[in-house]
This record gives sequence, C-alpha cells and structure tokens, in this order.
Amino acid sequence: MLWIPDKSSLLGGTAYKLMVSAFLFGVLSIQATTIVSKHTPKRIGADRHWPFVDYPMYTKSYQDGDAINVKFPLRVILADGTMDTVTEQDLGLGHWDFHILVTRMKNGNEAARQQFLDMYDRAGAARTVQVLTYPLIITRNGPQESESEVIVAYDIPQQRY
Repeated sequence: MLWIPDKSSLLGGTAYKLMVSAFLFGVLSIQATTIVSKHTPKRIGADRHWPFVDYPMYTKSYQDGDAINVKFPLRVILADGTMDTVTEQDLGLGHWDFHILVTRMKNGNEAARQQFLDMYDRAGAARTVQVLTYPLIITRNGPQESESEVIVAYDIPQQRY
C-alpha cells in the first residue's frame, strides 16, 4: 500500500504546504525557462511559442482561396502528346521518398531530375516533365478542387537515349 504522509504530522501542515509549493514553483520555473531561453531548438517552425505550438498544422494559417500545397504531382508529356500523371507507385517509391524527389525537382535540382528519368519506365518517350500544384483550395465551404498549375517544366533532351 502506498504511504502518504499525514499533513497534520508535519508541523501542522505548514511544512507539507511549503514542500508542495516549492515543488510546483520549481516545475513552473523550468517550463518558463524553456520558453524564454535562447537555447530552444531551432527546428523548422520553431518560434517563441515553442513548447506549445510547434506542430506543422499550426505554423501557417490559410485564408479563403489559398491553395494547399502539401504535395506536388508530376505530369509527363510524351512524344505522342499524351499526358501521364506519375505517382509514387509508378516509381516504386514510398510517400516521403517521392515527396523529397519532387520537392528537389521543383527547386531545380538536376540530380533529382536525372534520378526521376532513370526510374521512369517511359523516359525514352518523355518530352517534358512538369511539377504541378496540388489541386485543392480552402474555401468557407470546405476544400474545393481546382485546376492544377504548372510550377516548373523541364524539357528532356532527346540525345539522352
């Protein structure tokens, strides 16, 4: 059985109250120090509200009409003019590996473009690779589908094959 000290046996409860108050003051002081300390983690999204609001869903607010850019689909235009939407399953990648590859392509990383062409099984017929926006926008009535826009387009030189 758990032993709990009797409050009345500790100097009429005064010492007990002092110990509990000192403990609570210490816990609150440590939390306050964490908030104002210069040594808070410098992660993406870390700000002055660090211990409480360091979650990605709180780092940016969206207004009516804003696009949700959580992923960037890929579209390939083939030699015959048809368009092929490429997913992570098409390349044999997991969700995050595909996200990292597309983000690097979007940012102009040549090695990422080459890696994509090496993995894409119809690369010989590909003429252009496009990185698109995610086709959802925020509205007062909830998310609505919208047209994707091309962020970056890369022409593929044909002497490559």
